[in-house]
Amino acid sequence: MDPVRIDVDKRARDLLISRSLQALAIGRGDLAQSLAYVEGRHDWSAKGPIVSHFKGAISSMNLDDAGMLPPTPVGEAVGEALRSYSVPRALAASMRTVMPNTRTYTNSTAAATSATVGEGKPIPVLKGNWQTSTLDPSRGVKSAGIVVVTDELMRSGSATAISAIKDDLLAAIGDAESRAFVDPNEATSILYGAPHFNGTGTTISAILNDLQREIGLVPATFKPGAAFAMCMESATFLGTLYGSGGAPAFPDIGPQGGKLLGLPVIISAACADEGSPPTRIVALVAPSEIFWASGGVMLTASRNAALQMDNAPTGDSKAPTSTSIVSMFQTDSTALKGEVAAAWYGRANCAAYFVSGY
Repeated sequence: MDPVRIDVDKRARDLLISRSLQALAIGRGDLAQSLAYVEGRHDWSAKGPIVSHFKGAISSMNLDDAGMLPPTPVGEAVGEALRSYSVPRALAASMRTVMPNTRTYTNSTAAATSATVGEGKPIPVLKGNWQTSTLDPSRGVKSAGIVVVTDELMRSGSATAISAIKDDLLAAIGDAESRAFVDPNEATSILYGAPHFNGTGTTISAILNDLQREIGLVPATFKPGAAFAMCMESATFLGTLYGSGGAPAFPDIGPQGGKLLGLPVIISAACADEGSPPTRIVALVAPSEIFWASGGVMLTASRNAALQMDNAPTGDSKAPTSTSIVSMFQTDSTALKGEVAAAWYGRANCAAYFVSGY
């Protein structure tokens, strides 16, 4: 595809999301007001998808079992934009996509077998450990993020400010979904209980031995879509290693990712636990061995809300605790919330990781 065309499509997608968020904030949580605002913006071209999105959102009958809107142009734009922030969505194109809430036959080992067959000879048939899986996003992983904006900022209509708000919201959602997918401590993660080991060192030879060992733990690495996932610090370290001759040991990798041993590298903070000392992992994922069902997208806003503005909130509706909260109404602010739902199932040995030490 023409690179110019790709850039045009990205700008159109980002504009669709930004204008939807602006309309939500102006409507202060009232979808009818948001719809009226969009319909009254005669200077907005191609606003039809946004109008359709809000009309669908107004009718609660359009919500799916996970409480999400079914696919709309705005929802699809959010899902596409999340590929830059979410590890599973970056790999989704190579996963085995299935319909939500549909029973799927899976096999924990291989998918099929084949052979050259002589005349009258039997064709080999896979004898595997078949099982049934139903991927239900409503019972899977719901990832959400909230950003708070002032009413003055939204009324200003600043394209730069609205775009930044959109990026902050998508980054928050993507980080939550990535942690659910690749954090070995999360029960939903494909790395939970996956093969793993401690890295043997930070020299080039030690790193190469660790990578070779890791690849041996993921047999489907040779299939399309296989990728490494690591944090920015690990990728930066690898990119600054030089051999005895002065040439970069891994010339195609850097803080924004790249390639390692010919495989794509996805950067995610979910691959680091910034404790003392920090724990960082290098994960290898074979998406061809993962079944994926994506739910809908929900964008909402509220001015009648009180938030605990903390990155580790303690407020709990099941076991209420005393917390300091901020009123959106009192501070002339609006809270914008984005949610996405997804479910996945990984075959045995679809992923592995090692604790890098760098």
